[in-house]
Amino acid sequence: MRLALEARPGSDGWVVIAVRGELDASTTAALGQCIVDQTSHGHACLRVDLTASSFSDSSGLATLLGGLRRAEAADGTLELDGVPRRLRDILSMTGLDRTLLIRGTVTAGSRTAPGV
Repeated sequence: MRLALEARPGSDGWVVIAVRGELDASTTAALGQCIVDQTSHGHACLRVDLTASSFSDSSGLATLLGGLRRAEAADGTLELDGVPRRLRDILSMTGLDRTLLIRGTVTAGSRTAPGV
């Protein structure tokens, strides 16, 4: 399995999009479509849970950034949760950690608080 997505309502009114697998040029269209579907149905506050994501290339980063722009256009936002350390490092190197809100990070199987 290269990518599996699950969109579900969160307890705080946000929609959580759980990503399992790899975000790359061959899979990001599915995430992009999921974001479009959610915002089209009036769900503009999106939380992308990357806890089970094993990889992201530049197309994955572009999809997340595009998702943020789409959510903001619908008067909402998109934030990331459970960001694996390797992806957090890439977000930092590209400066996207200043654009995309990161709620938490996963390191060695455990969660850390934002900013840690």
